[in-house]
Amino acid sequence: AMWVAEALKTIGADAENRERLLAAVRATTLTGSPLGAPVSLDAYGNPVYDAFIRRVVRRPDGKLWNAPIETYPRVDQFWGFEPEAYMRQPAYSRAFQGPR
Repeated sequence: AMWVAEALKTIGADAENRERLLAAVRATTLTGSPLGAPVSLDAYGNPVYDAFIRRVVRRPDGKLWNAPIETYPRVDQFWGFEPEAYMRQPAYSRAFQGPR
């Protein structure tokens, strides 16, 4: 919904023009996303954002908290694999657990 709202701002709320709206959504980078860092869409329409590895720690008040220990910037759905090669692989199954 945030993508649509931001895209509508860039095209003057012209939601009737479907092609223009979709192009605006694809071109929009969310700067105020709940993830905290800019989020964009890749060529396949999937989000690209920072991924965090977290450790559960106890805060001084005794509550448990997720503390980031590693950040991987701008992670997309292929994460280092060439998209065309990745898409040629068979679907995940017991026999195929992904490219190595």
